[in-house]
Amino acid sequence: MKNYCNSLILLILIAFLGSCSINTWSDFDHTVEKGEYNTYKMFQHDSDLEFGTNPINKIRIENAVKSGLKSIGLSPSDSPDLLVKYFVKLDRKEFIERCNDTYENYEGGGYCIDRVVHYEQGTLVLDMIDVADNRIIFHGVAEGAPLDKASDPDKKINRMVNKLVADFEKYRNEYLMN
Repeated sequence: MKNYCNSLILLILIAFLGSCSINTWSDFDHTVEKGEYNTYKMFQHDSDLEFGTNPINKIRIENAVKSGLKSIGLSPSDSPDLLVKYFVKLDRKEFIERCNDTYENYEGGGYCIDRVVHYEQGTLVLDMIDVADNRIIFHGVAEGAPLDKASDPDKKINRMVNKLVADFEKYRNEYLMN
């Protein structure tokens, strides 16, 4: 029983932390000539199927990206410096929970077995494409619990996008404008 309770607590903790934490990483092209990017245009996805999320979250993501880019001084344009492309994917992951029941060898000790825990991870990918050169200059990834299962998807999407936009702004300030 004790082992069952410990496993249940661990599973709840993993689910809670997975829903709260957002991991980001980004990469950028160091060979891009210095210059300013002041305007952008959102890439128009052909269908919702390639996008990988529900239509309401698509709107949330687009609004968050537009708001984030506006906050760093970029403006929408029909003749942009940057094309902004994004997509969402869902990965099914697993890990092995190792049994560590120290009372197993004592009389009345619990029954202890290793088990596989399955969970889902959502990923938002944001690319910035230099329109003049037609190449990606920034690639950002934010991972966390699936967007469709978030208790407050607006807040989660804003947090993910804001972290990626902050990474792009750091890149823009440190490498492109100096």
